[in-house]
Amino acid sequence: MTVPNATKSYHDAEGKSVNDCPQDPMIVDRFVHMFRHFFGQKFTIFSSGEGGGWASLVALRTGSNAVVTESNSYSYYYLTQRLIKEAGLLILSESNKKKFWQKIHDYCSSHAKENKEQLERVEYLVQKLNASSSFNGIGQNIITQIIQIMAAEQIDPREIEDNSLVAEALRHIEQLKGSDCSGGTSFSG
Repeated sequence: MTVPNATKSYHDAEGKSVNDCPQDPMIVDRFVHMFRHFFGQKFTIFSSGEGGGWASLVALRTGSNAVVTESNSYSYYYLTQRLIKEAGLLILSESNKKKFWQKIHDYCSSHAKENKEQLERVEYLVQKLNASSSFNGIGQNIITQIIQIMAAEQIDPREIEDNSLVAEALRHIEQLKGSDCSGGTSFSG
């Protein structure tokens, strides 16, 4: 496998290279995504000489089990510092994601509060769409409009498979992008 760009070495606070032979985490990431569902909860990554953090960072980001070792105490110290920093960023990212979807839920629910059926649909849609990474980078206004549209449709979204539900939401997004949405629902917050 050819990596398009050489992996940059991780450096300490003084600019000294922590790992002499950096490996691209893309290799481990692809491996995890290919086999994690096959092995299920038993899936565990084992990595020796982990100073650069090429497998441990992927394990952390993907929520996989991992056993990693590093015999060099200098590299081990910086590996733990790097993992602590990454864990903090992941926690912040997850917190921001929860706030993002909570705002969408609150706004859509406030418009559907008089209609119990529509409120249940909104809650279901927020739960299912939140679980998909397909909506990363799409603004709250657009997602809010999509949830309101889908909750009001004749077809009950709770009767649609998850993948088809996500595909339907993405289709609605493409329709919104293709049309003039200036008269659409606005959302601030």
